[in-house]
Amino acid sequence: MPMKEMNKKLLLIIPVLVIAVVLMFPRNKASIEVSNIVSEYKNPINLNAKDFINTKDEKVLNSVSYDLSNVTLEKDKDYPKIGKYNVKVTYEVNNKVFSKNMLLEVKDTTKPEFIDFKDKVVISLNERIDLNTLYKAYDQSDTTISIDDSDVDYSKVGSYKLIISATDAHSNYVSKEATLTIQS
Repeated sequence: MPMKEMNKKLLLIIPVLVIAVVLMFPRNKASIEVSNIVSEYKNPINLNAKDFINTKDEKVLNSVSYDLSNVTLEKDKDYPKIGKYNVKVTYEVNNKVFSKNMLLEVKDTTKPEFIDFKDKVVISLNERIDLNTLYKAYDQSDTTISIDDSDVDYSKVGSYKLIISATDAHSNYVSKEATLTIQS
């Protein structure tokens, strides 16, 4: 067969082979889009594939599974401790299985909430009370109440501003003003 005829046949066959190979190996890999998932402390882990797989293909989304073996739960609870965890995510595209690691970060971002906050407190002249006993706050973790009464002159009748703050173990805080009235 002359060389020119062979080159012409090769020029026709090569593109056909390339197209066949491309069609046999689809390049549609659903990739993990979100590398950092944040979960609020004291909430059970609730991962939704639609949040981090960039496909609308229900077959792919339904194939997603998670390996949560690196996640440490609080003792006798159904939610994880605060921290960062690697989670292995496995999914299937076109009958091929893929795995990627994703970072799951558990944080406490919830501010404490005051319980029955007292806007006004009335005491007698020269009376010293423990204001900390008057204020309580609820939070997911341990909470400390602090009261700024630096503007109060307990030896003088009048109304004074207090600033009451509640801070939890993870530095979330809330502050409110109250009025302390000193009467004779």
